[in-house]
Amino acid sequence: SARLDQPSGCQPTELIANGGFESGLPGTPWTATNSQGRNDPLIYQTRPHSGAWGGWLGNVLNYTDTLAQVVAVPGNSVTMTLSFWRYVTSAEPAGAFGAVGVAPRY
Repeated sequence: SARLDQPSGCQPTELIANGGFESGLPGTPWTATNSQGRNDPLIYQTRPHSGAWGGWLGNVLNYTDTLAQVVAVPGNSVTMTLSFWRYVTSAEPAGAFGAVGVAPRY
């Protein structure tokens, strides 16, 4: 979820639609892509943080998954907080590399 703190007197606003993936599929505002061009929504009922749905990334070895969403941030914004929960497990051999990142684009 992303929380936006507005100037004094304004209330924080949630900017990310379906941030917890709880709306499931279809019609999610998230865009799913991967490095192998597979048709994979990346939103499943497997290991959600809470509720019934969750994003599942990296379920294939040597594979890069991306879940993205365009978010309009008001120009008068003072601060913004982005938070997420992750659960990591792997069957890869010791020393295998895995990473999770967040990449805001302006």
